[in-house]
Amino acid sequence: MEQALEALVASEAPIADIGFDLGFSSQSGFTRFFAANVGMAPTDYRRAAKVLRA
Repeated sequence: MEQALEALVASEAPIADIGFDLGFSSQSGFTRFFAANVGMAPTDYRRAAKVLRA
């Protein structure tokens, strides 16, 4: 999960690519797993992290 959090903040790679790089076979699978563990979708996490860094 730490790798996903870092990748979402540090890169502009598409969510699907990050999920595939982490071993998920689909974007939807990665998104469901991420949301279940973090409490928000990867896109929302990326957006919130950028606001906090600004």
